[in-house]
Amino acid sequence: MPESTLQPPCPRFISCTYDTITPRRRDVNSGPEADGMTPLLAIAACGLFDPRLSHEPIRRRDFHARYIKAYVIDVDFHTQTVVCQPAFEQLKDERFNLFYDKMVITPGCRSNTFGIPSVEENAIFVKNVANANTMRSRLNDLLEMASLPRVSEVASHL
Repeated sequence: MPESTLQPPCPRFISCTYDTITPRRRDVNSGPEADGMTPLLAIAACGLFDPRLSHEPIRRRDFHARYIKAYVIDVDFHTQTVVCQPAFEQLKDERFNLFYDKMVITPGCRSNTFGIPSVEENAIFVKNVANANTMRSRLNDLLEMASLPRVSEVASHL
C-alpha cells in the first residue's frame, strides 16, 4: 500500500496492538479529549440542555485503552508505523512513532466557507462543546444588547 501523509489537526486514529503481555491492548490517538455528538451541539448552543451532555469523554474508567493526545503526521503502511506530533503547543516540534497491527483511520474535517469573504472571521463553526458555548454566549450578549433601552437601531442589530 502507498504511504500517506496526513496533516494536523484533521486525522484521528485507533490502533489495535496485540502482544503477549496484554492480549487486547488498544491505543487511541486523538487531538480532542472528547467526541462531540453533532446533532446535540446545536441544541446545546440554543440552551435547551447542559452542553456537557452533548459530548462523550474519551478517557473513561471502562474504556480499557491508552489515550494519546497527539496528531498523526505520517503513516508508513509498510512498517506499520505512524509518526505523531503531541497536541500541545509547548511540544509542537517533538515527534514520536507508534507501531500498530491494525489501524482504523477516521479523518476529521474543516468547515467549508464556500468562498464567502470574511466567513472565517465572523462565523462560529460548531464542532465541539466549546464552540457551542461560544455561540450561546454570543447569542445571549446580542439579545441583551438588543433589549437595552435607548440603544440606536444600528447598535441593536449588531
